[in-house]
Amino acid sequence: MAKPSGQKGQKAFILFFIGTLCVGLVAFCLWPKRAFSVQENRVLQQAPSFNLKALADGTFTKEFENFLADQFPLRDSWTSVKSTLQKASGQKENNGVYFGRDGYLLPKLEATQKENLRQNAQALGKFAQKIQKPVYVMPVPSATWAMADWLPAFAPEPNQQEQQQAFAQMLTEQTPLVDVFAQLRAHAEEGLYYRTDHHWNEKGAYWGYRQLVQALGYTPMETADFAYRTVSNGFLGTSYSKAKDANARADAIVQFTPLNRPSISMTVLDDGSQRESLFWPEKLEEKDQYTYYLGGNHAAVVTHNPQGNGQTLLLIKDSYAHILAPYLAAQYSQVHLIDLRYYHAPLSAYVEEQGIDQVAVVCRMQSLNEETSFSVLR
Repeated sequence: MAKPSGQKGQKAFILFFIGTLCVGLVAFCLWPKRAFSVQENRVLQQAPSFNLKALADGTFTKEFENFLADQFPLRDSWTSVKSTLQKASGQKENNGVYFGRDGYLLPKLEATQKENLRQNAQALGKFAQKIQKPVYVMPVPSATWAMADWLPAFAPEPNQQEQQQAFAQMLTEQTPLVDVFAQLRAHAEEGLYYRTDHHWNEKGAYWGYRQLVQALGYTPMETADFAYRTVSNGFLGTSYSKAKDANARADAIVQFTPLNRPSISMTVLDDGSQRESLFWPEKLEEKDQYTYYLGGNHAAVVTHNPQGNGQTLLLIKDSYAHILAPYLAAQYSQVHLIDLRYYHAPLSAYVEEQGIDQVAVVCRMQSLNEETSFSVLR
């Protein structure tokens, strides 16, 4: 007696499903595992080590899920397909990035983590006490907050202003807060952030420069004191790499140099190499064109301006300071840029050895909230 056609169909579906799982498993096992994603400009999760403690506290499970997602075969292509389908269906975001108006791709933010804020504030306070100098702290909001009017309707987002206020209450007199939030929100219509990347652009960095220099006791230069020149119109940044929006509009990379002044040079202390400019044209040939500014991430960089104000500034920073550096370098005789992710020597000794006059911190508010990156200062 022949089996009903419905049972045959169910059996065929089950076999197809099992076959697909087997093919997917084999493909995942054989597919080359990558350490770094050029498209997303980040380190990818590797296979986690198993132990009972990691299993009990959930660390192993979380890392294994990230490993599966990061190393999935043809990940970049699938992300692009997923983004197109989600946007066509009216969804507001893909892979943690909102589809904003005017082509802006705005990364989602994490809720306030007060313990992280407290640890970072304490570390900065202890560092200021040790070097016996004030440490000016300028957190930079994300475009998701500064350009909130560009978010899709009803997109829920933590209030970074409240995060900054909570952080400010944890700082001391020796670690004064430099508030750039109000200026960036007030001038948002100027387009202060890249559409496709999480960094601010040369316009946003200028407002940050003004706030910081005024707090440090100097009169900032005007935009009319700089020559601006577009060197690329093809920058697609990290937000694009995550969202994979097929209709994304590429950003411009802009060179800006002070008028009527000699070129400002830089030294990369990592290897002692010298550069005659703060801008690296060869980086425009790479995926991450933002590395045009200072050549990307280094542990320590020093800028040199023979016509500066005679002062030396130490800037503890993340990558948001790379596009800020040309403005500060036009003002100061030397700017020492230190990235604590890569610099591991005692920083207090560096301050004394280099004869540092002033110290400031410029980094994302998001980093202060989600990481304890300044704990190394202890």
